[in-house]
Amino acid sequence: EFFSGVLIPGLVNAHTHTELSYLKGKIAPGGGFAGFADGMSRQRHETLESERAAAAAYWNAKMHSDGVIAAGDICNSDFTFARKRLSPLRYLNFIEYFGLAATLFPVTDAVARRAQTLGLRWSPTPHSTYSLNDTPFRRVAHEGDPLSIHFMESRAEAELFAGRGPLHERNQRLGLTTDFTGYGSPARRITESIPPEKNILLIHNTFVDEEAVQRIESHFTGRVSWVLCPRSNEFIEGVLPAYGLLRRHGVRIALGTDSLASNDTLSLVEEMKRLPNVPLHELIRWGTLGGAEALGIDAWAGSFEPGKRPGAVLLTGADPATETLRPEAATRRIV
Repeated sequence: EFFSGVLIPGLVNAHTHTELSYLKGKIAPGGGFAGFADGMSRQRHETLESERAAAAAYWNAKMHSDGVIAAGDICNSDFTFARKRLSPLRYLNFIEYFGLAATLFPVTDAVARRAQTLGLRWSPTPHSTYSLNDTPFRRVAHEGDPLSIHFMESRAEAELFAGRGPLHERNQRLGLTTDFTGYGSPARRITESIPPEKNILLIHNTFVDEEAVQRIESHFTGRVSWVLCPRSNEFIEGVLPAYGLLRRHGVRIALGTDSLASNDTLSLVEEMKRLPNVPLHELIRWGTLGGAEALGIDAWAGSFEPGKRPGAVLLTGADPATETLRPEAATRRIV
């Protein structure tokens, strides 16, 4: 068989929320992170579980046909688990803990037990640096490996540690207290709360700065993966992640799509198109080997090497001479 395009290994979506696929088109863009969080809270209770399951099943199949072989999937419930047992995609299910008013998490603990019972690959993780108080954050961070933590998705995250900004105001409005702002910054909370040997995925990095990158990279001896979800960042905050800063530091970068609450597709090639001035070979690496390393599956995925079985994907609409993607660029599974 002959194909016109570039043959690449199977893609790895390092960060998504397939259980939120039913939210496609239901939240308005551009409301900032606090507005997005409020919109999520409203919409979660307005859809039947059968509709949620159908949406998740459709996008699981769509990712597979687009050439995704594995995904880091955030889970707040277990309704996608039965499908995942039969899916050709390999999922790492990040069971996400959050809630500033909580010290015990019986519902989330039950989701974790269900994943274990079904034989799924899973890991507990804190949602972010701002959504758990200190004791539960440390407990979950010590139990999970790898961890997948939403990090510097908005300016409000850093502002919260200074006692101001939309997240601070939202907590006050809801009567929620925090006991972790004494760390002084989200980066310091991570390095002073999480053991250095842990493997960690830091998700979004929209407003990450030089000091945070240096602090985190020098702290961890385990793998640190900086996961970019540019289309989600544009949807919520209207900006792109700090990928230029991360490239200058030579750190491990992977790509994710986030959820359809803040995106209109789970296509990694569409994410690549939103990262200008990055050579095509580098974008492909982020979408393949970078994601495989982040999820700890690079022994069999991420690159064409003897002994690996990463699948094969056709990338069309690429210009090898300029190492860029044309607007019509797309991927489809070959093997």
